[in-house]
Amino acid sequence: MRHGIYMFINLETEMVMDMFGLHPGANWPSGSRTQEWEIEPSGHGYTIRNVGTDMYLSVVAIEDAAPIFATHYPVAWYFRRINVQEEVDPCYE
Repeated sequence: MRHGIYMFINLETEMVMDMFGLHPGANWPSGSRTQEWEIEPSGHGYTIRNVGTDMYLSVVAIEDAAPIFATHYPVAWYFRRINVQEEVDPCYE
């Protein structure tokens, strides 16, 4: 994955990830800067920074289904590329 500004889109609902205070959530695309995310390589992973709030995504704990929240401190994330037949552009999870 390359460094750049991205939107996280749910392919089923077409909603995007947005920031609501310190918590990300689903919202309809509006063009808001809080729906834009800067992905930047960091060690063996990537940081995810919200363009509108200048805060990074983090998790409460390293476990399945742990809540995600925003912080001023970068955390490394891992993206796995997946193939979606209906999509031309690459998809990640």
